[in-house]
Amino acid sequence: MRLRPALLLTVFLTAGTFLIAGCGSNDPASAPPAGGGQVPAAGGGGGANANQVDCPTSAMVGQHLGFTPKGDVDVTRGSSETVVCSYNGTFSDGKSATALLRLGTDTSPSYFADFKKQEADQGYKTIDVTGLGDEAFRFETQSFGVINNLVARKGNYQIYVGAQATVEQETELVKALFSQRG
Repeated sequence: MRLRPALLLTVFLTAGTFLIAGCGSNDPASAPPAGGGQVPAAGGGGGANANQVDCPTSAMVGQHLGFTPKGDVDVTRGSSETVVCSYNGTFSDGKSATALLRLGTDTSPSYFADFKKQEADQGYKTIDVTGLGDEAFRFETQSFGVINNLVARKGNYQIYVGAQATVEQETELVKALFSQRG
């Protein structure tokens, strides 16, 4: 039995407001190169927007979250400052794995606080995470198992990760993404 579509739907619904805000339709011009690479910066070379965000490679996400990726990352770009990245793969036991990331450089402390409040208002128990960026929190959802959701902000850069991974695995992925950004 494949649970991936139901799991992906749950992750999307859980963080719907956050993920959809500012996102448009899939744009073929923003598709990743073969092999699951990062989406190229808008405009190509040296004139790229400093706030441009790109999806991490499938290999990087799979390595940090403990699964073997299948295929390329599915990208939904809202603008050069926001992107939603969906990854599929398998765990070592053969079960399906799905991860969803939303990366944005359009985040203020008040936006972050509003998102956290929305999750709490929906009945999710939000737990502050210390030592990760300027502020971070996590919450769990249920869909054929536990989905850990981690949201962190460093400056105006915010990362959301939702996956069947441990909080520790998600934290390491977020740290790696923050360090790539500088």
